[in-house]
Amino acid sequence: MHGGAKPVLWDQGAVDFVVGFTSISNEFILHGDGVPGSAILTNLNTTTTSVGRGAGSTRNRLVITNGGALFNAGIFTLGYTADRNDLIVSGEAPYSMEGMPPSISPMQDRAICCA
Repeated sequence: MHGGAKPVLWDQGAVDFVVGFTSISNEFILHGDGVPGSAILTNLNTTTTSVGRGAGSTRNRLVITNGGALFNAGIFTLGYTADRNDLIVSGEAPYSMEGMPPSISPMQDRAICCA
């Protein structure tokens, strides 16, 4: 999801948001194109927001970069009964991860953060 000069808002409508449910190599990118808050993911479910959920869910990735923003009111899980999933926050523009940090499973999942 790219923002930039024309902001993009994804309102999840309080339903589950999962990148990689019992699946492999899924990716969701919140890319603000250097404009803070121009790519926003909001109104996530308060119980199921995760990257890599369910047995066999590997190599799934959520990327928040260059001004992207994610607003999470509940539990965020990285690698729930799954392994080798990534949450990456990077870029030069400010970003937001309200409602974080995530719960990280002990199964080789990683959260990488560098502004």
